[in-house]
Amino acid sequence: MPNVGDYGSALGALVALAAAGFAARQAHIQHRREDFELARALHADLTTGPFAEARDLLGAVVFGKAAPAGKSVDDVRQAYFTLLWCFERIEGGRRSMADRHPVNNAGGGSSDRAIAFLDDVIGWHVRFWRKDFDTVRDWLKQQTGAKISDEDSSAAFKRLADHFP
Repeated sequence: MPNVGDYGSALGALVALAAAGFAARQAHIQHRREDFELARALHADLTTGPFAEARDLLGAVVFGKAAPAGKSVDDVRQAYFTLLWCFERIEGGRRSMADRHPVNNAGGGSSDRAIAFLDDVIGWHVRFWRKDFDTVRDWLKQQTGAKISDEDSSAAFKRLADHFP
C-alpha cells in the first residue's frame, strides 16, 4: 500500500512541473513582446526625427546631384553617417532577435515573426539605400577629395542588405 507521503511527493512534483511550464510560457510571451517592441522601435528610428531628416537631405543629393540650398557638404556628410549608423543599429537589433532563440529561428518562433515584421517595414528602405549610399559616398568623395571612412558601418549595412534580395 502506498504511503501518504508518496502522494504528497508526487503532487509536489506535479505542481513544480506545472510552475516550470507556466514560467517558460511567460518567458516566451515576454521575449515575443520584447522582440516586437524592438522591431517597432527600430522602424520608428528610421522613419522619424533626425533619421528622417537625414534621409530627406541624402535623397536630395541622390536625385538632384547637389546639396539642397542652405546645406553644406558637412551637412551631407553628417546626414550620411546619421542614416548609416541607424541602419547599423537596425542590423544589430535584427541580429539580436535572431540570436535570442536560435532553435525558434529554424521554423516559426516568435523571433521569426518579429523579424518578418521588421523586414516588412524596412525592406524597401534597405533596397533603396543599397544603391544610393554608394551614390552619396561618391558625391562626398568628389566634393571633398577625401576618403570616406565608413568601412565598419558599411559592412553592417551590407549584412543587413543581404537579407533583402
